[in-house]
This record gives sequence, structure tokens and C-alpha cells, in this order.
Amino acid sequence: ICQRLIALEEPLNALDAKAGDGDTGSTVATGARSILERIDALPLADRAATAAAIGDTLGTSMGGSSGVLLSIFFT
Repeated sequence: ICQRLIALEEPLNALDAKAGDGDTGSTVATGARSILERIDALPLADRAATAAAIGDTLGTSMGGSSGVLLSIFFT
């Protein structure tokens, strides 16, 4: 999923540029890269703990409202 989100960075930016500031793809890709950088430290055997760790990662790595909302969603 992270790799796919990174690959969609430019198309998501283009879509966002039609209604916003055009940075959604970059923001999402940054969050995906942050998760991949920490993948070995995620408690993958525990789904709830993994979701909470992803929420923490997204809350600190992504900017704007997207990061906050995804952090809340995962935690």
C-alpha cells in the first residue's frame, strides 16, 4: 500500500491542484515513506499496536490536516 501511495504522488497532486493547493500526493507519499522507514520497528504481530504506531508515525511525519486526520484514524 505504501509503495502504491508513493507511486500515486503526482496524480494525487494533480487532482488536488484542481480544488486545493496541490500537495496531497506529496503529503501522503511522505507519510508512506515514513512508515516504510520504520517497518522493521512496527509490532506487526499485534494489529492494534501496529495501527497505533502507524498513527503516531503519520502524526509526526505528515503535515496539514491530512496528517492529523490519518493519525486520529489509525490511533
